[in-house]
Amino acid sequence: MEKELSLIIDIGNSTTVFGLFDKEEYVAHVVTLTHGDNEGIRKEKFQHFLSDFEDCKIAKGMIFSVVPSMNKKIAKLVKKLLHFNIGIFDWKNYVYSKKDPRITDNIGADLLADLVGADKLYSHPQMIFDLGTINKLLITNKDGIFFGASFNPGTEISLNLFANKTALLPNVEKAEKIPETTGLNTIESMRHGIYWSTVAYVNHEHEAQEKLMGQPIKLILTGGNSNIVKDDIKDKEFDPLLTLKGMNYMFLEEK
Repeated sequence: MEKELSLIIDIGNSTTVFGLFDKEEYVAHVVTLTHGDNEGIRKEKFQHFLSDFEDCKIAKGMIFSVVPSMNKKIAKLVKKLLHFNIGIFDWKNYVYSKKDPRITDNIGADLLADLVGADKLYSHPQMIFDLGTINKLLITNKDGIFFGASFNPGTEISLNLFANKTALLPNVEKAEKIPETTGLNTIESMRHGIYWSTVAYVNHEHEAQEKLMGQPIKLILTGGNSNIVKDDIKDKEFDPLLTLKGMNYMFLEEK
């Protein structure tokens, strides 16, 4: 019998992830650049990814997006290659019941997915660190109620600020691993400061919130840059695909 898979697409500020699921079970994914890949490159990457699943039926799914300008382009690509009209998640009208009533603004699609995925997979209380274009901290209490967040600039934004806001500092790409010793040149020094400030942010917040709550908090590390710092983050669950998994749970709820 032909296996039926669902296509879940996470359009983020930096990357777009195409993921396949067999009901709740993750199968595979491919990552493209949201803005850096042109339509031809994106089509080629997605088509090559799909070639491994020619014996499967992929005729359902959903787009979750924080970049509305990309929605039609991605939906058109799905229609061209898979011949079905994919839905677009309406996160602005989604009612998330497990949040503190004092939170009055909309929660973005990516953060909703983090919360839903973590709620399904891990115990409470939780602290979710989603490290990407923006570093996002989400925290829940022992009853699973989301009651607070903290944002700060992600690695790429921080590195770009050096070049954009100064006359002489260069554009610098992020590095995978940074030594504890300080830099011996400009580029090493820039990378060192950004890397260890991210590590310190995560570790400090985890310790500080545990003191405030008076109990252990499950620390969950996810996001595109989580793999870079994971070895220097203490006492964590490393789940780089948490957002995508949460989106799949939300898709299954809507069906």
